[in-house]
Amino acid sequence: MKQKLLLFTAVGISLIQLSCKRNTDLDQAGKSHSINAKSSTLVTAAALNAGGFVTNPVNLNIVYFVPTDNPAPSDYKTRLSDLLIYLQNYVKGEMNRNGFGDKTFGMPIDPVTNRVRFIEIPAQEGQAGYPYSASVSAGKILNEIAVYKAAHPTLFSSNNHTLILLPKRTDVFDQPYYGYGRNCFAVDHSGLSVANLGNSSQTSTLIGGMLHELGHGLNLPHDDAKESEITPLGTSLMGNGNSTFGYSKTFISYADCAILNRNEVFQSTSGGSFYGSATTSSNITQFTYDAVNKTITLGGKTTSTATVSHILPFYKSAISREIAWGAPVIGTDSFKIVSKVTDLKNRTNINYTIQLRTLLTNGSIARTDYSFKFVGDVPTLIDSATLTQNCSYGGYNVRVEYGSYTTADLTAKGISDNDISALKLGIGNKITLYDGDNFSGTTLSLLKDDDCLADNSFNDKASSFIFLPVAVGNTLKANFYKHCSYGGYNIVLGIGGYTTAQLTAAGITNNDISSIKVPAGLKVTLYADDNYRGTKYVINSNTNVSCLPAAFNDSTSSLIISRN
Repeated sequence: MKQKLLLFTAVGISLIQLSCKRNTDLDQAGKSHSINAKSSTLVTAAALNAGGFVTNPVNLNIVYFVPTDNPAPSDYKTRLSDLLIYLQNYVKGEMNRNGFGDKTFGMPIDPVTNRVRFIEIPAQEGQAGYPYSASVSAGKILNEIAVYKAAHPTLFSSNNHTLILLPKRTDVFDQPYYGYGRNCFAVDHSGLSVANLGNSSQTSTLIGGMLHELGHGLNLPHDDAKESEITPLGTSLMGNGNSTFGYSKTFISYADCAILNRNEVFQSTSGGSFYGSATTSSNITQFTYDAVNKTITLGGKTTSTATVSHILPFYKSAISREIAWGAPVIGTDSFKIVSKVTDLKNRTNINYTIQLRTLLTNGSIARTDYSFKFVGDVPTLIDSATLTQNCSYGGYNVRVEYGSYTTADLTAKGISDNDISALKLGIGNKITLYDGDNFSGTTLSLLKDDDCLADNSFNDKASSFIFLPVAVGNTLKANFYKHCSYGGYNIVLGIGGYTTAQLTAAGITNNDISSIKVPAGLKVTLYADDNYRGTKYVINSNTNVSCLPAAFNDSTSSLIISRN
């Protein structure tokens, strides 16, 4: 009944037709840099071929796909060679500005003309056979390219990345124009040239659109500018840069350059394999907000069967595109990244997802999603979980608070037995799912959102679960005493859940708590039975209870300490 949907998105045609204009920053972007702006250390200038551009051991395939009834413009090889060299230099300048040196995507050289080499492929159908719809055209074109490649293998350099250009249709503007996997589909016409950058027409935007979609084909997700970047740098290429490139300042972010740095066609030396599979997990163990400096600090651990390069958190709300930060992994398995809250445009009473991307040195990227929210303008952890019926958060969505839930409890909440397919936990929470009632059977524990439990072989299997908070950097603790008036033993416990066995291990005898001190920022929920069951008693933040009421004095068998 449930399937995980893969959604492919593309820039709308209306955006493609926005106008652009040249600016000084873009004109300078292609110039050679000998100093690394981030570290002020010398970097090696990229070697140029006889045509004055960069050719790497593995290069971007550049295909010109020609429908039977729409011939390529006669000047396309000269015109597009100049344009692609311009774009290559722009990317090189942005890589250098972000501290990654003189790296850029390589392009093959035509040994006869010393220009960029194109692979011209005659299509099997006329132009109407290749409309914009990816479901109609993308697979069809890629299949035709694969057939041509099988007959001409030496013309292709990369097995992963291809720029595919089609001549602009002569009847309607309805043809492929998007990133598709590691491929980029773009449109060519006689006005697509360096000379036309900045013209108040769709020409300039088609250039920016091509570079934006090529970014997708080179592994880049959408990524908007931080608020602090807009004045000095302009618009992010992978945000709305498709409509500003050549018209106003447009830049590539640090996070995007980190991804490009590990791209197959950006490597100036031979060797290594790219995009191999790996088992990778990155967990946030610290989420703290500094109200004075308006910063969020994310910290955590990462593990992988491959080598980790960078951790890249992308902040995404329901009404905004992603905004990315990033930093190299600390050692081999740790990370800490500080983000300015004021760099987020939308930050008042709104939910956010942190798409935590783990970049491997082989170019592969693993993504894990975490949630938090703004209460007013303060970043706040979410103290509930949302369980959904279908993958990708479809069907019913049911919110639950901390505690334990049997099959009967699930039914009372409107959740059918063996019917949970996805969940949103929020940062600082943990859920343990059981395939049997009353917390029995096989288990799955999660500390992060999961949009399809099929990934963990637990789709439609949960019959009970326990949902608890975890500390993630919060060091506050509550005090528990054996006697009233704070006498007897004094046991200090932090955020989390404590069963009878865990209380005993901490030094608290079952049914033995009589007084409690709860500091500001915490909440304590006492339970009469083990596993957070039975009657409960809540003690709110900044409250001292010198003697528990008779119903709960010496009657606590489990408890939960949560944020308040």
